[in-house]
Amino acid sequence: MNTEPEPTPTDEPPPKEPTQDAHSPYRGTGFSWTLLLVLLVVVVVAILAAINTAPVLVNLVFATIKAPLISVVLVVAALAVIVDELVGLAVRRSRRRRLHEKRQLAQLKKDTK
Repeated sequence: MNTEPEPTPTDEPPPKEPTQDAHSPYRGTGFSWTLLLVLLVVVVVAILAAINTAPVLVNLVFATIKAPLISVVLVVAALAVIVDELVGLAVRRSRRRRLHEKRQLAQLKKDTK
């Protein structure tokens, strides 16, 4: 014995499966271009590390050190990324603060009318 009521013509049809439009970034076979790019960078860094093993002198203000060239390149690249992120953080905080002040000013103007 079936206890469910028969569907009537006024019932809503079941929801359709989500379709992907032409601009969807998640269509296709799921091939990850990011993974390919990361693997390419890893291979290039490995090749550079194998080629640039010769020690170089690095003159700092307080000392002179001898290190493999690839180590110097990687440390400088990592420091550049850190400095870039810190500068970006400061710029984003400044923009957020200005936007917040702008919204507060607009709210005050709205409240006084």
